[in-house]
Amino acid sequence: MKKILIIIFVSNLITITSFAQCNFGVNLGDKYPKAFEKKYGKISLLESMVVYREKANTICGSKIFEDFQVEYTFVSGELGSIKIVALNDLNDKKNVPSDKLILMNYVKSTYGDFDTGTNPKGYNNYNIWKKNNSVILYKRLLGARNIWEESLYISNKKYRKLFIGARAFKENMNSIVK
Repeated sequence: MKKILIIIFVSNLITITSFAQCNFGVNLGDKYPKAFEKKYGKISLLESMVVYREKANTICGSKIFEDFQVEYTFVSGELGSIKIVALNDLNDKKNVPSDKLILMNYVKSTYGDFDTGTNPKGYNNYNIWKKNNSVILYKRLLGARNIWEESLYISNKKYRKLFIGARAFKENMNSIVK
């Protein structure tokens, strides 16, 4: 019995440390990088807010993130937020990424532990950290059709304010164009 527990503990430890850091390749506030320009093209001057999505397993260097995506949001040409999203409604994989607790374990190991109660798979809440001028939000909420909405969101006060302005600008432009 002891051997089984040790094996389970070691395999969990290996899983957690194998994705200890996702290398996003860009930091909040950085200008739109040349690597993004080569991959996605130039940012249009008419767009105040642009979102690019990429598979998380390439960013985090681990296959365990294959059912997640990373969203980079640029505001006025600067990175304003990074978000990792669980693709829980992808094909027939209803809630599979969240049921594996991959993102939750990544967040705990990277940003700090938080209370998930006696059953982490039933955690239906959010947690916020404020570190180094950044705001980090981990959210795991049961949504429509019993599908988990799980994500990690990283931004700061400056860009949160700019997002509000960019969204308002976009809505005004859409109403003018119609």
